[in-house]
Amino acid sequence: MIGLFVIYDVAFDEDIMEILKKINIRGFTKWEKVIGSGENSNPKMDNAVWPGFNCCIFLVIDQRKRTALLNSFKQIFGDKNIEGIKIFEIPVTEII
Repeated sequence: MIGLFVIYDVAFDEDIMEILKKINIRGFTKWEKVIGSGENSNPKMDNAVWPGFNCCIFLVIDQRKRTALLNSFKQIFGDKNIEGIKIFEIPVTEII
């Protein structure tokens, strides 16, 4: 099993949720209105100085769904490392 932590600009929320639905990923945790700053991006603090915010989802899936999910992301967002979405992969050895 693989854990994916996906942080993305709120503008992508509809696309991300549609991808999860298309792949039949029903189990996930979602955080809305997440603020912060990336190493190579401008801060998103949801204020007048640094407007905007992100959403996050965490999901645990098998290798087949991981491949389908990442391929769907590439179709929409491209292969390049675009600003506005980051995916962190975490090995999951056990679910308790």
